[in-house]
Amino acid sequence: MPELNRPVGLGLAARGDVRETVDWVVRAERAGVESVWVHDSYFERDPISFLAPMAQATKRIRLGAGALNPYTRHPFVVASTMASLDNLAEGRVSLALGSGLPLRLAQMNIAFENATQRVSESMDQIRSLWRGERLVLNDKVPPLVPMFPPPKRIPIYIAAYTKPYLELAGEKAEGYLARPMESLAAFLVMRERVLDSAQRHGRDASDIDFRGYLLSYISDSRRDALNRAKREPFVIYMISILSDISMSRAGFPTELRDDVNRLWRAEDYHRAAQVIP
Repeated sequence: MPELNRPVGLGLAARGDVRETVDWVVRAERAGVESVWVHDSYFERDPISFLAPMAQATKRIRLGAGALNPYTRHPFVVASTMASLDNLAEGRVSLALGSGLPLRLAQMNIAFENATQRVSESMDQIRSLWRGERLVLNDKVPPLVPMFPPPKRIPIYIAAYTKPYLELAGEKAEGYLARPMESLAAFLVMRERVLDSAQRHGRDASDIDFRGYLLSYISDSRRDALNRAKREPFVIYMISILSDISMSRAGFPTELRDDVNRLWRAEDYHRAAQVIP
């Protein structure tokens, strides 16, 4: 990894055997990988339960929760959770915040409202708690009081792709984390929009770190790896929710997305895999 002359991280979903995954991260650290990010995979395993043993088993590699959201995790819970991880991996922890996926939230009967504002307010609240400040969310009861020592600096990344989030990232985030299956063309556009926002808010481009997931499947041949990806429910789901702009930037017709979406909602994953080129 060092010869690439840029930081390379490992992005994982919260699935599979926790102990086996920790072993992978130990091997990644030995190979010079700069960071590992564990994604909050709805209805699978909890990402923090992966990151905690990783923190204990490693010494150098950075650990990122990417991405959590303020709908399924209250900002106080996020703040205290990340502070606990910082206790295990002091100065090596990063947090990415996003809105969560509207469809998944609807399946949990969680209202999806004022998403950008809620993420922005959550960032402010989490940082206040990390500074040891009291937080008044309900003036009819005593304030929330953080009962943990302030952690080392924990950078907050924005992990969402619409214009309001890109504006928010440039305004007050330490970084931007692109979603899986984002095209490189779209990533470049988003980066420029974040930097434009940063400039308008009086920030320097060097204040913001940019990260992106490069979704990868490994097998004995390219075709085998591609067939694995096409059968993966996550890939089918991600294709089904891409916007018209995302599809056009990647060079695919929107009809492909519509066909995959229809089959995904019908839980016909076999046919969905067949229509993916």
